[in-house]
Amino acid sequence: MFGNGAASYLSRLLGRGDKDTANRVASTALYSSILIGAIIILFSTIFLKPILAMLGATETIMPYALTYARIYVLSCIFNVFNVTMNNIVSSEGAAKTTMCALLMGAVLNIGLDPLFIYTLNMGVAGVQQLPQQFRKWYPHLFI
Repeated sequence: MFGNGAASYLSRLLGRGDKDTANRVASTALYSSILIGAIIILFSTIFLKPILAMLGATETIMPYALTYARIYVLSCIFNVFNVTMNNIVSSEGAAKTTMCALLMGAVLNIGLDPLFIYTLNMGVAGVQQLPQQFRKWYPHLFI
């Protein structure tokens, strides 16, 4: 939400040469997305079991769903940052940079998932532990 809107506005500001306003817009978009994302994550964590039940999780799979979803939801703050920054960087004309960062994260995730599930015998939690988290924060290092 913040990334797409900011990207459009940033492109126009940078095209006009208004770098000061562009810096403020980028900062506002980033901080706003992190704040709103943290609030949504907090409420999702608090009401995780009812949300999963509403989505159709039965009592049989609820423990697995809770394990997986809790790790996923709590780590979504990295996704919020990543999506917003990708849009901001793309609006500056560096779409190739963001594409490479996202591609590397996906490739690493594909490689690390089987390692954590089968080799380290971590099951469902293994999918969400390091491989997913690494995929989410790796692009920040690249960008």
